[in-house]
Amino acid sequence: MAEEEVKASITLTRSEVKEQKLSWVNGIVGYLLEVSATGTGVLSDGNIFVMQLGTDGYSPDQGDQLLKVATVFDIYELPTEDQITEVNGRIAYSGKVYPFYRTNKASLFFESVEAAEDFYRCVKSDVKSLVTNLNLETNKEESVVING
Repeated sequence: MAEEEVKASITLTRSEVKEQKLSWVNGIVGYLLEVSATGTGVLSDGNIFVMQLGTDGYSPDQGDQLLKVATVFDIYELPTEDQITEVNGRIAYSGKVYPFYRTNKASLFFESVEAAEDFYRCVKSDVKSLVTNLNLETNKEESVVING
């Protein structure tokens, strides 16, 4: 009997939303939300957050922006933060320059607690879709009869 493939799953851990002064903008207060992910199956590294490199394009975490929760395509095509390297002064993966990478953590500032909570609800929904789609994708055998 063939070994059964481990289903994809994600566990999200989030911080309490905290008021915090923004050190880079004098007198402005924001609300910090930090989310991390761990997983199983193809998501075992938890790298589900797609980041875009900051304008300098030289290193992760230097003004990089969270774009979205990854799609199935992103899981298979985008490098993780650990896989990217510097090539000719630019971030690269397998010798190609990539402006995007995946990571297992996201830290964001919001204007209000409500905005942070809305964002987290969207993240949970997007993660549920990702896991559902990955688990559908792994069920490769199918027979369909279409009469018409």
